[in-house]
Amino acid sequence: MEILHAVPIPPDFITFWRQAHQNGFTPKIASISKALLFPSAAAALGPLVQNVMSPLWWTPQFPYKSSLDGTTASAFAAHYKTATGQDWTQPMGFNYAVFEIAVAALKASGDPKNANAVAHALSTLKGEAITGAYDFSSGPVPHVSQIPELLAQWRLVSGTPQLVVINNSLLPAVPVAGSLELL
Repeated sequence: MEILHAVPIPPDFITFWRQAHQNGFTPKIASISKALLFPSAAAALGPLVQNVMSPLWWTPQFPYKSSLDGTTASAFAAHYKTATGQDWTQPMGFNYAVFEIAVAALKASGDPKNANAVAHALSTLKGEAITGAYDFSSGPVPHVSQIPELLAQWRLVSGTPQLVVINNSLLPAVPVAGSLELL
């Protein structure tokens, strides 16, 4: 097998990946979604995570800022690290952006206490958040905005796993920081 692509939960992938290596199974490329969403899961694999690919939704390298207070993606991640001692995670950008979008929809509604007005405002909402551009008016279905994904690989940097962007073709505003490396 040359390529492995899977969407397992973290404990299942960690167990599988360790056993795969113990049994001599090493594909040239492994692209794993979901299981490696958080740095803690990548760290649990230690050196076995080196060059495992993962889709990347958000990173501090995003050139966007908060529509609420102007905080850049980089400053947001740095503040989080200072406040918690933890590294940034992909979902944190979207956890913040949901509030940016909610505030924009409430303002655009003209009547934030009217659920129908808020729903209608959301269906026509376009803007930019800390995660980038959003457009709820164009689908693929009503009230949904799609985001482009980056492709990254986990790399050990001073023994700590970090996501390195290797393909930005769907979002060229985020710089590529490395090239594809086989396992």
